[in-house]
Amino acid sequence: MVTRARDVEGFPSLLNEMLWRGNFSYRPEYSVYARGRGPGLVDYFAAMFIPQRLVEGEHHSYNLVAHGTSIGMAIQEVAYKAMSLLRQEIPELWLPPFQNFPIQSIQPGVNLFNQPPVSAPLYERRMSELVKAQDRHMRCLRAELRETRRRFNELQHSVDMSVRLGRVPSHVLYGPNDHTVQEIAPEELTYPMVQGINIPQPVQRQPPREPYSSGDGS
Repeated sequence: MVTRARDVEGFPSLLNEMLWRGNFSYRPEYSVYARGRGPGLVDYFAAMFIPQRLVEGEHHSYNLVAHGTSIGMAIQEVAYKAMSLLRQEIPELWLPPFQNFPIQSIQPGVNLFNQPPVSAPLYERRMSELVKAQDRHMRCLRAELRETRRRFNELQHSVDMSVRLGRVPSHVLYGPNDHTVQEIAPEELTYPMVQGINIPQPVQRQPPREPYSSGDGS
């Protein structure tokens, strides 16, 4: 699935404003696809392409990838990642109103933030502290989510053989419904585009034909 996330609230809308202030001419495209991790366990990956901006002497475009446990989370994650990267590289984004936005650091997954001077107004210093605390909170939640899903996936694989042998009821592993990854995720996400060609959609059933009539009333 490819989308520009026009109506998505949160980080994508803030990223669009940053791109406009940074003299980028096109909105980014989000390519989202699903990947099965276990019985009924799906991860969503969002890839973003940002074309080069219309500035003389620049020939650099951006390709970013992030993942989440839902389509919305994956889009939010890759947009937030792009915001921190652009803040690091685009001088126009070092100034207000983006001075409190995250800046990508050398260490993966860790962002830097501007420290307002002591003479700055109190609300500006508190806003900077709030944004830093929220970024740290998000990083902790992502780490806990990844570790929980990793352990849950290991547990699924450990129980799988016992379910196959009938020692453990199937609903313990699969839940009340035995859904596969293809049944949980939308079809256009389970089979990503390959060389610009979508996999054909399922054939629609044709309505039954009416019985043949000779026209003589028989």
